[in-house]
This record gives sequence, C-alpha cells and structure tokens, in this order.
Amino acid sequence: MRFKAMAGIAALVAAGVAVARRGAVREAVRSRWQGARPGAEASSAEPAREPWTCACGKRYLVAGRDRHRIYWLEGAPESDPLLSDRCPECERPLPAEHEAATVTQT
Repeated sequence: MRFKAMAGIAALVAAGVAVARRGAVREAVRSRWQGARPGAEASSAEPAREPWTCACGKRYLVAGRDRHRIYWLEGAPESDPLLSDRCPECERPLPAEHEAATVTQT
C-alpha cells in the first residue's frame, strides 16, 4: 500500500515538473519571438507594421522582409493576417522576393 502511495506522489511530482517546464519553454519562445532576451519580460507590443499599397489601390500593413513578409488588410487585427499571396481585390501577387535597390549610372 505504501509503495502505491509513493508511486502516486512521484507521478504527481513528475507531472508538476513537466507542466512547469512547458510553461518555461513557452515563455522562452514568446520572448525570443518578440525579440527579448531569454528570461527578460516579454513586451506586449505588436510587431512593427508598415503601410503598403497595391497597384489597384488596396491598402495593407506589412511586417517582415523578403519572403517572410506578412500582410494585413488595413485596419485588421494582428490575429487576422492575409493568408493568400495575392491581392484579394485584383489578384496581383503580393511582393515576397528580395527588393534590390535600383542603381542608376550617370
């Protein structure tokens, strides 16, 4: 009987350690995603989003660079990004490649 009780307590302790560990991992991932140092307080600020306008006039907010860009319709919450790689208004592809600077020689 005593062995079963000890095994039950050990199982509860192991479960508690696993839950605490998972919370610490989630916090580390959240801090890293938001650009903070591990162990630092995570900020609740949204990622910087810059305005961008399609050739058809549809306005977006965009975050990220090159093929890692995320687009939102203007006024959409952060939790509702555009899931397509095309403008829903005109079906033109949204920029996703590296934008090279144009050099003009004189």
